[in-house]
Amino acid sequence: MKKAVKWLAFVVFFLFFTCIGGNAKKVYKKWVGYPYFYTTYINYRNSSIKNYGIAVTAYLSLWHGYFDDFQFGAGYTYIKYKNQPNLKQKDFTFAYSNTNTILKNHVITCGFHYISTTDDLTDNGKVGFLDITHYWLDKYRLFKANLGLGLYYSFYNHSTNFQVFQLLPHTSIKVFSTLKEGTLYVDLAGYYIRVSKSKELQLSKKNYFSFGADARYYYGRTYFGIGGWIGDQIFAVKSGGFVVYNLTEEYRGGAYFETGYTFKNGLYSSLKFEVTSYKEAGEKPYQNVVTWCIGGKF
Repeated sequence: MKKAVKWLAFVVFFLFFTCIGGNAKKVYKKWVGYPYFYTTYINYRNSSIKNYGIAVTAYLSLWHGYFDDFQFGAGYTYIKYKNQPNLKQKDFTFAYSNTNTILKNHVITCGFHYISTTDDLTDNGKVGFLDITHYWLDKYRLFKANLGLGLYYSFYNHSTNFQVFQLLPHTSIKVFSTLKEGTLYVDLAGYYIRVSKSKELQLSKKNYFSFGADARYYYGRTYFGIGGWIGDQIFAVKSGGFVVYNLTEEYRGGAYFETGYTFKNGLYSSLKFEVTSYKEAGEKPYQNVVTWCIGGKF
């Protein structure tokens, strides 16, 4: 495990210095930051195990010129249980993305996620990830579509010592974009998750499959998003490696609606409503989630 972490760190720093040095003479470099803060409330409906949860996350996307994006995330999660000790968890994430420098018309992202939690099974958890996405531009040199593949490998070696492999093919397509009608994007993604030692973890199976679809609409300063997924997931890694579901719930599908607005001063705010079905200890409750986000640029 230590060798894997060292190798991932080497790759990240190698890409950093290679891209910074290789592009220094080609374009003017300027640092631009996009900080965001997320507050989440979770309600576990019809659950005899969990009561509610609260999560706060700080995220920073730091661009160097047009090609290099350094992303940092730190989060804290608290889950109130009904008849057992409450969960307290800290998450830390780093990711680096390179656009069009390593490979032409490609975005390459690699990163690392670390979990410190009171959940004995997944404490000291580590997730390494790599995503390679090819994109196409239209005749105006604007985004047209992309197609990518994400690889995620999770190590949970605190007690049971098991691993989770996740394969994530995905694509985004711009349906239309005009000043009068706005811009509409459609996103599609498939999840394949394989869990080692599934019998020791008392899971229903070893391999999990699911499919998700989203629609994102932008009109002026206003944003609307709607989407959902079907299938089965467990220990899933989402949001580009920044969200990890490290508890043993088996999720069975979900849907969400989101709206956001960008003010004239550059401040952005959004509100997201999500409902997810899952299975835990023989029960099939629902997880209702509300997330408020605020961010900007410096």
